[in-house]
Amino acid sequence: MDFCLSSWAVWPIEDHMDSAQSTSDSIPPSADLSWIPAMQRRRLSAFSKAALGVAHQCGINSDMETVFASRHGDLQRTVGLLTDVIHKTELSPTQFGLSVHNATAGLFGMILGNKKASASISAGECTLHYAITEAVARLHAKRLKSIGIIYTDFPVPEIYRPFTHEPRSEIALALTLTPEQGMPVSLLESNAKGASASECEASALRRFLESAEQQCEIVAGTRHWTWIRHATVTTTGADVRK
Repeated sequence: MDFCLSSWAVWPIEDHMDSAQSTSDSIPPSADLSWIPAMQRRRLSAFSKAALGVAHQCGINSDMETVFASRHGDLQRTVGLLTDVIHKTELSPTQFGLSVHNATAGLFGMILGNKKASASISAGECTLHYAITEAVARLHAKRLKSIGIIYTDFPVPEIYRPFTHEPRSEIALALTLTPEQGMPVSLLESNAKGASASECEASALRRFLESAEQQCEIVAGTRHWTWIRHATVTTTGADVRK
């Protein structure tokens, strides 16, 4: 796959958060959410705040198609709803509506008035790269000027941790892809052939984008991804924290 990366944003910029500290009520430090009306901002979980924060920082706007991606989604909300079921408590329609996998995409569309096509993807350990695959396919097939990718994942609640080790920390990553403007990139996919990942794919990609390396190898699940820069072009990478 060939495309250009015109901008990117990440939160947090350093992979230092411990999974035990992650809760649905925690607030991403100094994320710029002033562009969101206060009434809507109060409804957002930390998960949605992180996703919308990096989307805004990356310049993803109302005129762009988007691909939202998360391996687990806003799972804290789902656990809260399941707990209510166990306790025979009446479910909140609002909490249910905001727990579905495309809720953040819907919020983004409503807040910005974005009526463009949007997809919400979950594909296991390869979620980010398959979101990029979807975005590149749309970019070329529909001859778009640009497309935005917003990937967000938080550590799963304690009850699910025996079943998955990823992600170890909170991360939100936004990318803007174009056909020609920005850093030219090739992305190659192959079988991982028994290799195992040392970190989640989003953290590995972030390290590559922050580096001066021309090539990066990322293992995610059973797939092996090779990123190749074809030229050294400055892109916009920013931490949404001040």
